[in-house]
Amino acid sequence: MSIHKTPSAYDALSIKRGGTGSVSGVDSRAWQVLQDTIWGCELCRQNERIACNIRQQTEPPVRDVKLLLAGIAPPFVEGIVQKTPARSATNNPDDNLRKRFILATLPASWEDLLTQGLFLIHSVKCAITVEDRHQNPPDKTVNDCAPPHFVQEIQLIQPSRVVVFGKAPYRAVLKIPGVKPPRSLGVSARVGTLVDRTRGGLALQADAWKFCIHVSPFPFQGGKLNPLAQEVLREAAKLAGLPH
Repeated sequence: MSIHKTPSAYDALSIKRGGTGSVSGVDSRAWQVLQDTIWGCELCRQNERIACNIRQQTEPPVRDVKLLLAGIAPPFVEGIVQKTPARSATNNPDDNLRKRFILATLPASWEDLLTQGLFLIHSVKCAITVEDRHQNPPDKTVNDCAPPHFVQEIQLIQPSRVVVFGKAPYRAVLKIPGVKPPRSLGVSARVGTLVDRTRGGLALQADAWKFCIHVSPFPFQGGKLNPLAQEVLREAAKLAGLPH
């Protein structure tokens, strides 16, 4: 099985690099197997909060990743009755996270950011239905989904820095084998505390590599850009050597 996708910036960049299908720093065959596993996963099929027919499929990085952005989940869309690749920041130029936040915060095009070492994946691979005006996944969903999917992706990527947008992707990062945050920065810590304590990057040691994490609040606040989230992203980009 190949990744279920629509043409994206990743395709164009692969052509620019010679179209060989090889990816610096990532085992492309292992990545493909992982995307197939995500496509076939049925762990959450009985959970009404999880829109399992909207399924994330992500092209591999075009180069070694300096800064990984960890989102919550792909966007939910009403009326999807068959399994469909999600239209998210990874493949949709009009996605809010990509267009209204990332590209409004960092002074470069999406393609330029990718070629310079930016990458994005979601901590949960299916869309989350709206409840109480939010789409945060239940903790159990993150606990179930992250280890076989998100954790496997990030272990293949081994980024130097990671920005997580809120508690769900932070919880997912803590599922990486070997990662042990300071006692006061576990999953029960408030987002505000995590943001404050990880400014400048908090070094974490996984079994396979070491990286710095930056916790960001949700990128939007009342429908508007969250200035603190922009500060966190710019700081992480600067430290990673990306446009900021």
